[in-house]
Amino acid sequence: MKRVEDYQFIGLLFAALLLFLCNVEANLNYSSIGQLNIGGLFPLHFYDEPKRTCGSLREIGSLRRMEAMVYAINKINQNTSVLNNISLGYEIYDTCSYPAETLKQSLNFIPPYRKASSCECDNPGKNNSLSNEIIGVVGPQRSSSSVQSTILLSLYNIPQVSYLSTSDELSNDERYPYFLRTVPPDRFQVSTVL
Repeated sequence: MKRVEDYQFIGLLFAALLLFLCNVEANLNYSSIGQLNIGGLFPLHFYDEPKRTCGSLREIGSLRRMEAMVYAINKINQNTSVLNNISLGYEIYDTCSYPAETLKQSLNFIPPYRKASSCECDNPGKNNSLSNEIIGVVGPQRSSSSVQSTILLSLYNIPQVSYLSTSDELSNDERYPYFLRTVPPDRFQVSTVL
């Protein structure tokens, strides 16, 4: 019986080693890879500080914003007059409403951390590699998270469009040249209210 337990232990140890060496992460993403790909950073969960991990689900609004991005990309792909013979893809990660998690997930979009996808078809002399490069990123929601991610993404000339970041700091085009937003900055909102 001792011998069976030893084999089970060795099997478990081997499986753990494989998971570690193959860099299998618990980070889930929602993706559909195309010829051109857009990244997404959405706060789908709250951050659980004591456990230092993603916690409970946030309100339905975060999920709606993520699904709106997927819906728009699917509509563009269905309309051949927009991007003829080019398919858009998406790769979306959960930021857990936490700036450090946003920065960690942003690493998935930069070239040194991307995994190349390729296919070897009938013609081995022809290069059949598909570019899985991220051409832009939608999100994140919070200004503090956008500051973190846009600094990293700017190093690789990856544009970022946030749908809710309103900090005036992000208006500095010299410091954040690849950052855009779909909402006005705080100073314009305040002047409108006054």
